[in-house]
Amino acid sequence: MIPRRRPSGGGARPPASEGWALAFGAAVVVAVEFVVIGLAPAMAEATGLTPQGAGWLVTGFALGSAPLGPVATIATRRLRADRAMALALLPYAANLLVPLLREPLLIQALRVAQGATLPLFIGVASEVLSRLLGRDDRAIARIYLGVTVGGLLGVPGGVAIAAAAGWAAPLLLLGGLAAAAIAAIATLPRLRLQAAPQAGISDQLRVAAEPAVALHLLLSLLQFAGMFCTYAYLGTILGAAGQDGAAIGGWLLLFGIAGLAGNTLAGHAAGRAAGTAAAGVAAVIALPGLALQGMPLPPLALAPLLAAWGAAHAAGFVICQLRVTRAAARTPRLAAALNISAANISASRSARRRAAGRCPRAASARSAGPASASACWRSAWRWRPGGSLTPP
Repeated sequence: MIPRRRPSGGGARPPASEGWALAFGAAVVVAVEFVVIGLAPAMAEATGLTPQGAGWLVTGFALGSAPLGPVATIATRRLRADRAMALALLPYAANLLVPLLREPLLIQALRVAQGATLPLFIGVASEVLSRLLGRDDRAIARIYLGVTVGGLLGVPGGVAIAAAAGWAAPLLLLGGLAAAAIAAIATLPRLRLQAAPQAGISDQLRVAAEPAVALHLLLSLLQFAGMFCTYAYLGTILGAAGQDGAAIGGWLLLFGIAGLAGNTLAGHAAGRAAGTAAAGVAAVIALPGLALQGMPLPPLALAPLLAAWGAAHAAGFVICQLRVTRAAARTPRLAAALNISAANISASRSARRRAAGRCPRAASARSAGPASASACWRSAWRWRPGGSLTPP
């Protein structure tokens, strides 16, 4: 478990500017990940991508993140923190070139590169802010606040901007924001931390393969599978509840705003009773899934369900990363990257199953409930405070 250290710099001011700059960078990279969901049809028409190729703009990012994110993290393990984060943001700033990249393979290659550096940025940002604050729980909650905002605004914001100014406009905006994040990081001297002492490549891989760390990663994979199994059918659930297109946007906004609250609460709760927080988050994720067995739900029941679900969904990311990084405290960057890879594997599998239409619309939403309950409960109750695991 990461000890509670005094913030770097002794009696210096709290790292508020640094925290917000890193959260801003996290929001940008996650918005870039999801914005193409709404832009894919227009991008396909403009660049000659096939429908399958447009789908790979989404899955290619996730698949690039899963295997290549940990590789990028190991390769940059000795870089100074600000330089590692700037390097991670460069593929996102390259969105400024997307309107010039009319070759579909180049666009897809850029998406894979962006996926590969997302775990690097989140891992380094989490480690650096943990060192500055002396509190890993608050640091990770701040970084994932940016993740939540990026996920909340990426798709609807991109669609709205594209409707007004064309499909390239949101990508140009996000490229400019990524460049601004690089500039902000460069101007904050306290982010120029030398890399914390890191084990060699073979030692890092051994740490990642330790039974406790591997089991934590497996639990993250299970919990993310449960979270995304239901989340992939959120639109289906709202449609089955009788909501139309205009109302669905409002319900999704409620889900996202609740996620902001859940993110903050998870950081505070994990600092006091991590095991209890994990169990509570898993319970809240599981119970809405089980409630979906009673679909369709009336709006009065749907509102508290979505609020609780959105809060727990965002809190789950914070809890999972805390579990894994505390279990592998000697290699926090790699641990964070591996945890994010687990999230992207689960997200891409859920998205592909949903896109393939393997289940009828209403039945698929109902079947998601037990899967979410099973995975999340297994994840929470096998973890105890201090990072220890009980036998299966």
